[in-house]
Amino acid sequence: MKPRTNTAMQFALPRPDSGTVRGKKQPMSNNHTILIVLVLVCGSMCLASCGHLTLLTSPRSPLSPPPMDTPPQPSTLLPPLTPTLMPLTATATPTAMRQPTQTPLPPATPTLLPNPTLPPEVIAPQTYPALPADLYFIRDGSLWRWPKEGKELHPVVHEPQAIQVSAYQLTPNGRYLVYTFFDLTSQRAVRNMRVLDQLTGESFLIFPAGNPGDFTITPDGRYVIYLAWDVRPTISAKTPGWSHPSPAPNPGGNQYGTILAVEVQNINREYELGYCTSRTEYEWELHCDGFALSPDGTKIAFSDGRGMWLSEVPQGIPRLIAPHLYHSNFCGVWHMHDWSPDGKYLLVDVGCFEGGYSALMAVDTGEAQEIPHTWSYPNAYVRTSWSRGGEGLLVNQINFESGNGPAYLFEVPTANPGQMTMIISATWPGAVWPTEPYELSTGRIGFLNQQCLDSPGMKPGVYTIGEDDSLEFISPLPAMPCYVSENIRQTWGISVWSPEGTAYLYLAQDDQRPLLLGRIDRPAIWDVRELLANAYNFRWQPSGASQR
Repeated sequence: MKPRTNTAMQFALPRPDSGTVRGKKQPMSNNHTILIVLVLVCGSMCLASCGHLTLLTSPRSPLSPPPMDTPPQPSTLLPPLTPTLMPLTATATPTAMRQPTQTPLPPATPTLLPNPTLPPEVIAPQTYPALPADLYFIRDGSLWRWPKEGKELHPVVHEPQAIQVSAYQLTPNGRYLVYTFFDLTSQRAVRNMRVLDQLTGESFLIFPAGNPGDFTITPDGRYVIYLAWDVRPTISAKTPGWSHPSPAPNPGGNQYGTILAVEVQNINREYELGYCTSRTEYEWELHCDGFALSPDGTKIAFSDGRGMWLSEVPQGIPRLIAPHLYHSNFCGVWHMHDWSPDGKYLLVDVGCFEGGYSALMAVDTGEAQEIPHTWSYPNAYVRTSWSRGGEGLLVNQINFESGNGPAYLFEVPTANPGQMTMIISATWPGAVWPTEPYELSTGRIGFLNQQCLDSPGMKPGVYTIGEDDSLEFISPLPAMPCYVSENIRQTWGISVWSPEGTAYLYLAQDDQRPLLLGRIDRPAIWDVRELLANAYNFRWQPSGASQR
């Protein structure tokens, strides 16, 4: 990510002071210092003694359980549908979508209509364009692939009808694929795993311990790593890291599991990488939040009721790099989010008494730096993603509480998060309302401008913005009725960008229904509602993937 030296695009809101960093100490008077000390002392006493205290939940409150990816569960009453090849041609006429009414609604009780009008430019094609990469998804209990060459949709997994695929992961080169599945003929409702080498066609069956949660595969395809819920580590595998800071296997919480690595070609070789457990403190329920694998596949990071941990693959030897700070601070509960592409930082969510924010944590030291404009309470939309090279982050924040923003899009360098550069700033209704940003291979940033029907701003669509602040309209998006319920305005759709940012799949926000396919190099958009009906969990094959 190259630093932007030009003036940021301003639509309706003055640019904030880019040198202001949340948490930076400022001079204060003695009276202010005494007042702050008294507030903190009283708050700590209340946390320790007030049995009736009820903490408010929020998008990143420690009380909230970790988000779980829960795809539709297989039915035990009806047999699954048999996967069949589906040509990339649409001979049937797509079902007409319900049109939004134009009748004015009372200001106090507007409602969101279920299906906004699709743009007239949408093509209901007989054939579809070539894709920049293969597109994977799950449907009817099978794992499918839309090949980039077009042709037909192919089921990747040729399992019996009694097998229902529930989740999957790809290695960065696209060669290895690991997926979990339910066997409906089994008496035990547990998930098994299989690893598929897409280059040789070989597959390896793995029987995980306990009930597997998060899972992934190392880039070389050698180890499958997963969180085995309700499984405790063996005594022989315990190191000093296991017992810190409490020797109890489940100190106060109701969630625990062991993170295991299994050698794919020798499933009898299993390694314990970490023990992930919950903890209850002062009515705070701190959960096991799962783990994330480093880009080179040599380490995992995980957060649980004790703090943030690192462990080696496959040796284990977990070490606590950042214990929670809730004992002395109303913020400081770490939630693992993602690694930086260079493996030097962890992107973490920081839980507070109310709400929270995002931060960069150095892997070597455990020190965390707050990322500006990521505060998530109340009613905020925050999206944080890495730039293509990993030198920085794209931060998209919108305050929905008032229904009118403001909306921000920033670039934040990892080396110094306080020196962010504003790309777009707007209030509602503004010319541009940026969401779902993604850095393209060209250096431009693509985003969705999701405007309401009565907005005087630029029409809804996919746009790109360059380093010179030049805006380029790519293709239209559905127009939606204005939705402001209890003074909260929401966006309607999300995008799944291809690795190079040359194509996107547009999904409905509420139920992840696929609606449109678009390419950055042309204004046309294609209706995929029929072709991808009932599909979910979309992933593009990573860039630079091996050819099959």
